[in-house]
Amino acid sequence: MSQSRRRPRIRRAQVAVLTAVSLVPVLGAVAFVTDGGLLLDQRRRVQATADAAALAGAYELYRHYAQSGGMDTNGAARAAALEIADRAGYSASNGCTVEVNIPPRSGIHVGRVGYVEVQIRAPQRRTFSAIFGSGDLSVAGRAVARCRWSPFRAGLIVLRPQGRGTLNAVGNARADVINAPVYVNSSDAAGGLAVGNSVVSAPQFYFGGAPGYTTTGSAAFRGAIHSSQTPVPDPLAYLPPPDPSALPVRSTRRLQLSGSGNVTLLPGVYVGGITMTGRVNVTLMPGVYYLQGGGLQVSGQGILTGNGVLIYNDPRSSADDVNISGQGRVEMSAPAAGPYQGLVIYQRRDATNTITVSGNGQTRITGTYYTANGTVRFVGNGAGDVLASQVVTSQAVITGNGRLFIDYVESQVARTRTLGLVE
Repeated sequence: MSQSRRRPRIRRAQVAVLTAVSLVPVLGAVAFVTDGGLLLDQRRRVQATADAAALAGAYELYRHYAQSGGMDTNGAARAAALEIADRAGYSASNGCTVEVNIPPRSGIHVGRVGYVEVQIRAPQRRTFSAIFGSGDLSVAGRAVARCRWSPFRAGLIVLRPQGRGTLNAVGNARADVINAPVYVNSSDAAGGLAVGNSVVSAPQFYFGGAPGYTTTGSAAFRGAIHSSQTPVPDPLAYLPPPDPSALPVRSTRRLQLSGSGNVTLLPGVYVGGITMTGRVNVTLMPGVYYLQGGGLQVSGQGILTGNGVLIYNDPRSSADDVNISGQGRVEMSAPAAGPYQGLVIYQRRDATNTITVSGNGQTRITGTYYTANGTVRFVGNGAGDVLASQVVTSQAVITGNGRLFIDYVESQVARTRTLGLVE
């Protein structure tokens, strides 16, 4: 009995065909993973470069704000942004497109002064995805940075990082800081020192030390006390000083105003400073008064007035102080616009001279007093009161029998630099 057997049918190249077909989605997945990862990496690099370039441009706008008012009139901001992009490898020579718009031409900040827009488009070569198409892929990044001046909310900032009594109130002095806190950076346990019958009041006190203050007698710090606080950086550290070469020279030696009568002064450079005595009445026209040595000495019974003025003290010796201590009336206010908005007295940043303001008569100086390494000394006398808007100093001394008011009003204080990405 024979048994018949069927031979299996031979299907040649079936495995090869199946393998080839299955490779299509496999290669697609590889292409997606590989090229997609490269695109994501390139996208991060492009965006990071656009961010850095926009911030570099905004920084240059800030540096030249005094001259350009937030516009790139000298091309420095555009050049800085392009340099950052070029250093990162994004330039026309590499097939990239870098566009810098000051002010922005797209987005929600179109045409706004003080803003920098950077757009970068870079090619990305294909790897595995070349089996599905030809030509480079494109990666884009865009950023908008802002440069602006904004006030720092503080009534009194004592910058010195160490030392006892960097804020020192003595005698019968009374100081009221209104609408803003007091910062005392000193890490000393007695960075704030009040003795005798002196009283310093504020909504809040932020002391760098622990507890950061001490009192004797009936003296007191009145307000919420916060100890062991992180020091506050100088909010005006980036503020450029006035350029004397850009100002007219009004006097080539010390200007002495005495006797009686009325005198009007114009802004500019005063070599040797200004001295005012007697009963003379002096009016300062709006602008920057650059005291190149000599300081400002005000005494006597005259009247000193000036709206929209900045007194810049550039001392050449330890005696070149600002000393306003007359029996008459002093009324000054800071500029209401421009880079020195809200700044009424500005001492050269490295100078250790003293700014003394006494309330022997009627002293009303609104604006910010700024001396990063000097001392601001307030001296009251009987019914004489002293008014300021903000004080930023290395050391503050409050003495006498009068009363000091530091009344923080946002529109009346100096601006500090604010840089940031907004898009």
